[in-house]
Parts: sequence; C-alpha cells; structure tokens
Amino acid sequence: MAIGNTSHKVACELNVCGGCTLQCDDVLFLVENRVVKESANVCERGLQWVQDSLQFEVSCQVDCREANVDVAIEAMAKLLGSAQRPAIAGLNQLGLLDQQLAVRLAKQLRAAIDTGLDSKLSTHLMALQNCGRVTATFGEIRDRSDLILFWFGEPLKTHPRIVERLCRSEAKVVFVGDQKVDCSAIGAAARYVELQTADVARFLATCRLKLSGSNPMDAERQVFSPSSAPEKQASFTQLMQEIIAAEHLSVICDMRSGVQLPGSKQVVADVISLYELIRLKNNTARASLLPLRHDFNGLSAENVLAAESGFATAVDFSTGFARSHWQDYSVETLLSQGEVDVCLWITNEADKLSVWQHAAPQTRWIVWNTGPINSTENVNISISVQALGIDRSGDIARNDDVLLPIDSVVDSNRCSPATLLEQLLARFCPSKREECEL
Repeated sequence: MAIGNTSHKVACELNVCGGCTLQCDDVLFLVENRVVKESANVCERGLQWVQDSLQFEVSCQVDCREANVDVAIEAMAKLLGSAQRPAIAGLNQLGLLDQQLAVRLAKQLRAAIDTGLDSKLSTHLMALQNCGRVTATFGEIRDRSDLILFWFGEPLKTHPRIVERLCRSEAKVVFVGDQKVDCSAIGAAARYVELQTADVARFLATCRLKLSGSNPMDAERQVFSPSSAPEKQASFTQLMQEIIAAEHLSVICDMRSGVQLPGSKQVVADVISLYELIRLKNNTARASLLPLRHDFNGLSAENVLAAESGFATAVDFSTGFARSHWQDYSVETLLSQGEVDVCLWITNEADKLSVWQHAAPQTRWIVWNTGPINSTENVNISISVQALGIDRSGDIARNDDVLLPIDSVVDSNRCSPATLLEQLLARFCPSKREECEL
C-alpha cells in the first residue's frame, strides 16, 4: 500500500461544518486546488477550520524515516503487541464507524481508551451521574424558549453563529458570567449579567430556594451580602425573577467553565447545583440544559464508548473487562503517572499540546495526524490520516446529540482511519477477520 500524490476535487459542496460543535448544516464551500474559492453561511471560525485543515501533508514515517503504509502497519502491530500498558486517545477526531473500530481494537489490546487528552472537561459528566440532565435539541431551544441563558464562557467567539442558530427574536437572551459580552449587535432583548465564579454557589442556591417556595427574604440572604452593590442586587433579582417566571427556560453552559480548577470540589458542586436547578424548574415549567462542547466529535465518541462498554468516558480494558472513572482512567492521567508504555494518539494538533511534557520519557508514540505535521521528534510512528469533513466522509454528533452525515471537500491519498484499524484488528484477531471489518 503506497502513498502517492494527492488528487483533489475541483469543486465540492459541504452541507455540514466542523468548525465548532454547532455543526451548522446549511453551509456551502467551493474548493479548488485545496483553496476555498467561495463560501456561503460560513462564519470566520468555520472558514478558518476548512482552510487550516486543507493544508495537510501526505506523510508516513517510522522512527523518523519515510516508509510506506504496509511497513508502518507492521511496525504499529509489533509495537502495540509488545505493549504492557497500551492506550488509545483521540476518538473525538474520528467518525462514528471509525470510533467503533477503535473501541474494538482497545478491547483486543486490553488498552485504555479515551475521547481525547483533556480530562478536565468531565465535570459535567460527574454532574450527569449525580442528578441527571434534562436536554433539548437545537430546534426546541430555538422554537420554544422564552428565556435563554448563556452560562459563562465566550459563546460568541467559540461558536460564532450560536445566537443566529438558537435564538429567535421573541426570546430573552441573557449572557451570565465573569467575561463581559457586547450584546449591542444581538438585539434589545439581549443583555449581560456579571456573575463572578465566587458568587455562583450563592446565586444558584438562592434560585433553588425561591423555586422551592422558601421565604424570599431567607432566599435573598443566601446570595446578597451587606457589601453587595445596589445595582448588582437589582441585576441578580431581575434575573432570578425571569428564571422563575420563564415557561420554557434553556441554559447553554460552557463545558470549559471552571476547568481552571480541575478536581476542585467547589467547581463540581457548582455544576451539580446548576443541573439541580434545571431539574427543580421542570416541576413547574419546561427547562433544559445544553453543555456547550469544544471537542469536535467527542459526543459521538462518548455514545460509542457507552454502547460498547457501558461507560461514556475513559475506559480501561487492561483487566479484560471495562473499568471506568472520569479521571483515574483517563489517558491524560495514565500518561502523567508514567503507566502508559505505548500510546496511539489520533490528533489534529500534535504540535499545539504539551502532552509530550507530561508523559514518561519511555512512552512510545504512534501518532495518526489529521492535520499538518511539523515535527516528529518524539514520535516512533507517524502517519497522516484522512480528516473527518475534509477528505473523509462519515457521521458526526452535533452538540445536541443529533447525528449528521458530513461529507468530504477534497479527495486525497491519505490513509483512512478505518483501513488502518481494520488491518490492526486483523493482526490481533486473524480468525475473526470478517467480524473485525465493517
């Protein structure tokens, strides 16, 4: 199997954008010679994603030397087969079917497997396990909400079309957090309410007390201190009254909010308190919470892990059966503790993360890179693979867990992840080759 020159479509239309987890399905691209000539309904972030992703290289290296794919597959099989503690990370970069193959490979290798290399984003999973979550699709949020709260983060920067996609003009839109949001371009119904992270627990406790029918004076004493500025008190009071009066409340919470303090009990408690507020609100009206993700196809990866192992987060198959804990078995944690001796990492940003610094020096790396490859200094085996939505078609889970087909915009001779996974599976379970292939 050889890698040759890359051939490209002269023109292509793409109806799903992977620039953020909104996965807008109304976009059009015209691509010629790996350059976007025309586009429609595309934000700057989406256009940047396509342009950056098109700058890929066709490369395959074993021990920093150019090699063909067959040699690389044999080297990968040998390395993974000799591993005492293998790990697979980066499921969020793959399409649905490729994710299923990767989980099957992890079972065969008795490896740990994770959606990515950032365990700090699992706080919401802990809240989900503690008290459940009431969710909604984009369509329900857009068509039925009378109050939409954007809870922390910078949604207008990370998901530029979010107001256009989720907010109708009749709905009140409130941005809550510690980073000021300019609402002037959104409309008169939008405003910003400053809420520092230190005040989150009191604010949420007050809302829950009022929703449960407690004495309003007792409730306000939970959040207002004698030193609180009058304008801040008035802003909090108005927001709480709107939350209580809303007939259809939608809260869109940034999953990165609070991750600056990973493992902090207060951060976890605040997120759980937000989930409990939504559940309590549903006793008298309709309320939903949508965690705003930043991990491309991470939601699909969680769904596949849950279907294949019973756990929607990092899973460890080293004992022959699935074990899971949101932090203990994450590949990031295992790498930092020096437990992983061989790591297969699917990524589009190998040069941007500091993961190399956290791993033990003896860790050997197999990197499948969906983006440009600028350095292979720390990599034993490096191969460029097709990227979902760029030169590979597949299925991607939108932020509201709606599965969408995403098409490629160019043709290329990069290896598909499915081909590599099937070849590896055939080597580790040769008697079941037909079962290993999709």
